[in-house]
Amino acid sequence: MRLLQTASMLILTSCDSGTGACVSLHAPGMSFVMTRSSEGVWETVPLDESGFGKICATQEFMAAALCERPDDAVVFQHSGVVEDGDFSFILPCAQPPSDTVLLAGTMAQAGSVSIGGVAKFGTTSPWSFDIGVRPDTYDLIASDDNGTGSATRVAIRRSLEVFERVDIDPLDLDVEGVALVNLPLTLGNASADESINTSVVLSTNKTDAFMFSGSGLGARVAPQSILVETDRQEVNVSAATSFTSRVVSAFSETLDNDPLALPPRLEGISFGADEELISVSWTELPIAEFDFAMLTASSIDHSVILTATRRWVETTNASFLSLEPDIPKLDPVLLLRHGDALFGTSVKLLGSNETTTRTTTRFRESR
Repeated sequence: MRLLQTASMLILTSCDSGTGACVSLHAPGMSFVMTRSSEGVWETVPLDESGFGKICATQEFMAAALCERPDDAVVFQHSGVVEDGDFSFILPCAQPPSDTVLLAGTMAQAGSVSIGGVAKFGTTSPWSFDIGVRPDTYDLIASDDNGTGSATRVAIRRSLEVFERVDIDPLDLDVEGVALVNLPLTLGNASADESINTSVVLSTNKTDAFMFSGSGLGARVAPQSILVETDRQEVNVSAATSFTSRVVSAFSETLDNDPLALPPRLEGISFGADEELISVSWTELPIAEFDFAMLTASSIDHSVILTATRRWVETTNASFLSLEPDIPKLDPVLLLRHGDALFGTSVKLLGSNETTTRTTTRFRESR
């Protein structure tokens, strides 16, 4: 199951050390990476030309990184313990593609064409498209979705080799498409004050496309007749109030007649005062049911993302998560406070098992 999807990845994996344990670090594209052990000293993590480095600690540690992009910046702060072993978190520090090639064509119906992480939409019948992707072999997904998850028919073209400009044969959903089928769902633990929404994402070879999005339970999915073994359809059911959101996600092929179970609603959560750096505290955090916690805040030109693993919370008996004020290489202007003009602040718990991914979120109320 996928917890997050962005571009650059931070990977921590176990290795041997004479005085403790080490984790290897992969952080391409970062302006800097620093680490602080439980003794409280910040040190720069040397990275090789591919963005690999190593952190050694006796127990818990903190890592900080900065991603600088033309229009914004992202501060990342992670708290973990060496026992976390293989740990990965995807950092939002996208590297621009070194080169792209075009795939072009026409479709008889209004709708969408998706390939390689890019989607184009057309409102006329027929319409033309050209999509820039990195040279590779992809599947292409076409549907009559208008961008709102309203598809009723879908077609998949397999293994398109796009290593130079490719002009494909015209797409016609009436000829090569198939109708989506209804997928009934049940939910066991929603509350009366929550609004329910369902969405479906179809993933094939290096391509994702929204199939369905709507209020209430139940969805439409692509039929098994056009799918192959490696295709996945992720069904997401959310229950939301003004300041909370609970989501359970599962692949359609793993669903049975049992009701889906939402994670618990986050209660007893307090965000910091306006003059304080972004922080969150709790009286009791149901972290045992999840893999890690994440606190995010965004202003007009930069964001801060704080994460902590379940083992770190349990090992330190932590009751709060806060942005550190003394990261040596971090420009103080990037230290967000709750009183700043923020677009949103939230704390989220994320976890997954063999069949489902679950997230529960609380948003900070505007003051």
